[in-house]
Amino acid sequence: MQLQGRRWSGKIKVKFNTVKGTEYQGSIYDAGPTFESYGVLHASADLVKAVPDDHKKFLADLVWVHEEDDVFVNTDDGVKCCKLIAVHAGLEKGKDLKEQLKLLKARDTRVPKVEALSGRKSVWDIPEVIACCIILLWV
Repeated sequence: MQLQGRRWSGKIKVKFNTVKGTEYQGSIYDAGPTFESYGVLHASADLVKAVPDDHKKFLADLVWVHEEDDVFVNTDDGVKCCKLIAVHAGLEKGKDLKEQLKLLKARDTRVPKVEALSGRKSVWDIPEVIACCIILLWV
């Protein structure tokens, strides 16, 4: 499974992110500092060899979704008890929430693209079933 794709390490022509108002640091996902931290040039295939095994294990063992019950948050209406769901990109509005969470918990790398990890516009809107009672974080 390609979790990031070529945009993560590939170089881009545009040097300024107009949405964020900042300069890109080597690629659209600002991956330059990551490559440099392992002592390799940005976009170099040597990154795979440079990353220590314990770092690879840490990354491989990360959960794809994190859930917590009874999280208290301050809102305009006062303190609210919510369920927390944290995923990388977000959850799709038009798809069944239980199915999305099941896929994330399975961590099946044979799936070619998991929207909750690498989605873009498809995950911008919070599913209506959870918008009022669950916090979504993009971590």
